[in-house]
Amino acid sequence: NNIESSIPTKDPVYLSCVTMIRRFNSTSPLLFLLLFVVSGALADLRAQLVPEPSGPWRTLRTEHFQVHFQPRAREFAVRAARIAERVHAEFEPQYRSGANNTHITLVTSTDVVNAFATPAGLDQIVLFLDNPQVGDFARFDNWAEILIRHEYAHIITLRQWGKDQPLLSFLRVVFGVPPNLISPFGMIEGVAVYEESQVTNKGRVDDPITRMFVRTAVLEDRYPSLTEIMNGSHRWPFFDLGYRYGGRYNTYLAETYGKEVLTEYWSSDTAPWSVSSRMPRTPGLYRTYVDFREKEETEFNSELEALRAQGLTPFERLTEDGYNKSFLYVND
Repeated sequence: NNIESSIPTKDPVYLSCVTMIRRFNSTSPLLFLLLFVVSGALADLRAQLVPEPSGPWRTLRTEHFQVHFQPRAREFAVRAARIAERVHAEFEPQYRSGANNTHITLVTSTDVVNAFATPAGLDQIVLFLDNPQVGDFARFDNWAEILIRHEYAHIITLRQWGKDQPLLSFLRVVFGVPPNLISPFGMIEGVAVYEESQVTNKGRVDDPITRMFVRTAVLEDRYPSLTEIMNGSHRWPFFDLGYRYGGRYNTYLAETYGKEVLTEYWSSDTAPWSVSSRMPRTPGLYRTYVDFREKEETEFNSELEALRAQGLTPFERLTEDGYNKSFLYVND
């Protein structure tokens, strides 16, 4: 049932802006002004992230997706569409989000290794078609599957809102802002990292780099606080805390209280900033963090004891201020 059509000069992000304005063309002048500003911001985003908006674009339509691509990426577009439908069939029965027309744009004109997703206006995913180098991301067998699982997890969770809650409905219907976007960063990225790490059994949850971060934090008694995991930190690795530790925290929730705890969180009628109220089958955010941290410290202290018994590798510290270092040399 796939239909391929030509979009000669207008790129998909631009079309999304136009569609948003058309949907609200009968609204108040103030709201139209707001949409104009948002559309301008999206246009600016397009200019930065999609370097080749002109030229031939094609669209591959499936039951639940529209994949936008340039001709040289057709083979990947077919592959991405198949993966996306498979992931949708897995996610939707659990999260019951109602997603049925997600736009996926494939960008081939950059060597950036990244992607992003947003349910604001339209359900949209943008994928940059370059693989990470060994050691840059995490273990993976199928990079496309990890990428699509992570980004579609954002769509399927962030697009929901409590339709019986007037404030949340106001944000979503009037301003087009999905209320779940206000959720803590560690929950937003944590559930996506959790889902990326399931079927592939790779991803970042139990990746050696993640385990190295956690093991070192336990060794130095510098395990991140709940606030750091949920909101990021000025300490290295900054916002990556929300991905690495947030992914492990969401995994702990699913394994301890059942995967339904994640479904209940994202479909809750409660305001997103009231995290504990969204997890009624748990003792609350802070208590689950304490239990989670205790489990992590027990696990990694045991691992550290085993490593010490094997003998630690001697090393010489070359820098004192942390962060990432490259192009190092030793001056003898």
